[in-house]
Amino acid sequence: MEFSANFLEGWERGGASFVVYHNGKKVVDLWGGYADAESERPWKKDTLNVAFSCTKAFAALCVAKLVDGGHLKYDDLVIKFWPEFGKHGKENITIRWLLGHRVSARELVLRFPAGLAYTDKKIHFSIANDWKAIARVFEEQ
Repeated sequence: MEFSANFLEGWERGGASFVVYHNGKKVVDLWGGYADAESERPWKKDTLNVAFSCTKAFAALCVAKLVDGGHLKYDDLVIKFWPEFGKHGKENITIRWLLGHRVSARELVLRFPAGLAYTDKKIHFSIANDWKAIARVFEEQ
């Protein structure tokens, strides 16, 4: 289905965008609909969007490719690849556990008082693109 048809045929209620980069070059850049349908404010090229769970599929595909290539196993401990993650009682967490989301937030908080299901540290926009700073946030949880 064409991107614009999602809006015309009612499949998409609000707005959306989709961008693809290949070898560092933007090859697809689509957007449409409303950022706020009630006020009829249109979705623009630079409209910010909260991604939430849509990145989980990409992360799972990347890990599956690494497993297929023999670079890691789902039951490997996260600390095998990221030793600093094991602080504060998180040393026995496996890659499978992180990807599977099988433990509720309540169980995580009960098992790991430091918390793993969320971070209580405010993540300021200034570090949002700094992967080392973000990694440190989760290492210290």
